[in-house]
Amino acid sequence: MKRTSSLSVLLLVLILQTQVHATVIRAPTGEVLNTLGEFSFVNPPGGFELVNAFNQNGLLTGYINGVTDFDTYIASNPLHDSNATFDIDWISPDGVTSGTLVFDLGDVYTVDRLALWNEDFAGLGSLNVLTSTDNINYVSVGQNLIPTDNATNIDYAADIFNLTITNARYVRFDVSGCPQSGSLQVCGIGEFAFSTNSSSVPEPATLILLMLGLFGIGFSNRKRI
Repeated sequence: MKRTSSLSVLLLVLILQTQVHATVIRAPTGEVLNTLGEFSFVNPPGGFELVNAFNQNGLLTGYINGVTDFDTYIASNPLHDSNATFDIDWISPDGVTSGTLVFDLGDVYTVDRLALWNEDFAGLGSLNVLTSTDNINYVSVGQNLIPTDNATNIDYAADIFNLTITNARYVRFDVSGCPQSGSLQVCGIGEFAFSTNSSSVPEPATLILLMLGLFGIGFSNRKRI
């Protein structure tokens, strides 16, 4: 019984450690809320949609979402294209310099870092990051983050911010203090992604069932002795 119980505990610990320490780079699967809006033109038609901030269009070196190792990718110093074109950046309307953005990761993952390529023409002045598993209750995981004010028209690297480790499906950006660029005062993001565990986090009920199953194996073996 003791040997089986020890094996069960060890297996559970290994499962939990794997979920915490395996880190891959992961972008959202979609946007949930955008109170800032998107800069757009009537003629010619087009705009700087929020999806451009996480679809890899502006990255000069891409990654495989949810597969590529976060640290290996960042160590290669991937740059973002500085050309301000419709399909590679998100930029807010003129005069809108604060608001909230919410993104969906598609499932619950353990999140520990943020990679942010701060748009060179506009950029973010200050950023608070919050996470949630249900898009209702949010916890702060990064406060008053100050991204690099990148030089205009020069391809730029990512800022890496350590976040308080949490399980999250939804990530909220509270944006403020975006700097003025020429005659415009707008916010902008070139690209962003997160360091997460490689697989989704089991719901608490799943972990309970796993533990009961391991206990059952131990109890069954004990009866045989």
